[in-house]
Parts: sequence; C-alpha cells; structure tokens
Amino acid sequence: MFKCAICESEWPTLAKMIKHVNNKHRMKTREYFDLYLKMPGDGICRCGNPTKFKGMNGYRPHCSKSCACTHNRELLRADADKFRQFKDKVSTNMETEWAERKKLGADVGIWQKISGTMFANSQKLTKEERSDRYGWLNKLSEEDRRQWISNVMLTSGAHAWWSKADIEDKKKVVIKRLVTRFGGIDGYNEYYSMKDCFAAYSSLVRALSNNTYKEFRDLINPEDLPRGNCDYHLDHICSVKECFINDIPPNVAASYHNLQMLPSGENLTKSTKSDQTATQLMEKYNGKI
Repeated sequence: MFKCAICESEWPTLAKMIKHVNNKHRMKTREYFDLYLKMPGDGICRCGNPTKFKGMNGYRPHCSKSCACTHNRELLRADADKFRQFKDKVSTNMETEWAERKKLGADVGIWQKISGTMFANSQKLTKEERSDRYGWLNKLSEEDRRQWISNVMLTSGAHAWWSKADIEDKKKVVIKRLVTRFGGIDGYNEYYSMKDCFAAYSSLVRALSNNTYKEFRDLINPEDLPRGNCDYHLDHICSVKECFINDIPPNVAASYHNLQMLPSGENLTKSTKSDQTATQLMEKYNGKI
C-alpha cells in the first residue's frame, strides 16, 4: 500500500496515489516529491549540476552519461579485482566485435566514416578554432609548457628508453620505422640509397634558413618570439622532406616565403607534414602569390 503524505489515505498502487495527489490536492508530482520525499543531495549531480526528475522514483543520480561513466569508473577503480575483471571483459568483447566486423568487411567502412566525419568537422573550423580546440599544449602556461616538453624530451617514454639503449637496439628501431614509413622494404632500400643525399640537402637548407632568419627576422618573427627547444621553433612551412622529394632548390626551401615561427609543441606534432605544397612555395617565391 502507498500512503499519501498529505492526507494519509492509502492506495493499492503508486499510479493511483499519484493520481490522487494530482486531482485531490492539486499538486504536481515533482512538487509533492520535493515537499515530502526529497532527501538532501537529491537533484544535484556530484559535479554540481542539476539532474532530471524522473517521477516518484526521484531524481537521476547524474546529470549526464559522461558523469555517470566517470563515477562508475571511480567506483570500479576502488576495487582492484573488479576493475581488472571489467577491463578484461571490455577488451574481450571489443576484440570479438571487431573480429566479426573484419570478417564481414564492415571495419573499413566504419573507419572511413569516422575519418570522414572528423575531417568534415575540422574543416568547419578556422585555423585559430582548430588550434584552440585541439592544440591543448598551447593552452598551458609558458612555464608548464616548458616543463611538459622537457619531461617528454628528456625523461619519459621513448626518449628515456633511447638514452639507455645500445647501438644495435637503436638500429633495429630506426630500420623498422623507416620500413614502415616508406611502405615496405623496397621503399626503405630506395630511401637508404638516397639518405646521404638527403642529409646533405637537409643540412644545407637548415644552414641557409638560419642565414635567412638573421636577414629577414623582422618579417619572419615580427613579435620577437623566443627561439629554443621549449619555446618557438623556426619551421619550414613546406617541410624539408617535401622540398627534397619535389626537387625544390635549397635556397627556395630556405627562403622567408617558407619560414614561420611555431610553438615547439605544435612543431613537434607537425613533424614532416607541410602547411603548403611545393607548388605553392615556388609560386610564392616567383611572385605569383
């Protein structure tokens, strides 16, 4: 039986009692719940946001799925055994699901859709908006950014391993990365035969770039941004690698048309990618743009 908190009449079902409250006492369900049944903390998510009312059962405990998942993960992590079982179960289920998708040939379509959606969304943003949304490293304070880059470069992950590895292990890693980068052993062999030429080209371009920077510093770095490993880098807009592949003369690759200042974190992320094509660089250099 369900008792009305106002008149203490009893009803066989919750639905009938709610109808009684609404009709007899002219009170809405939420108003009745808040006056007579609500407990301290009800209706407020752990993050401080209000939660939705779901009838006589009260308020939802969380304001969103994100908060619910975060809370559930914290509860799981509090019990190491349960958390390990949960991770193993999720991992097994995902492997099974993707194996089935791969068997049916559905995995390629899913990745293409994800890639297409991400690309389409990013194209709607300006360069500044993309930097604000995805360039998290640039949002750190100058001191924190320097510290983060210093930790990554000198003490953590692959850098720490590299500093302690012997020469043979380093060779294996370099060869494996190059084989992967150049699409197999044939591409690697072609690169290996050209590497001395590229090394000479790269050294010349970088030397000329420093000379160009000294001569056209006000044009390249009008805000007088500090240069350094943890500050700003002198970046080649069309990468040195791209210039080499497209037979761009070293003096053009090192011209002020191809130089810009980039935050160190952004430049490390950019790596060998280019923000302009070799054709665009040549057109700029020749005064067509």
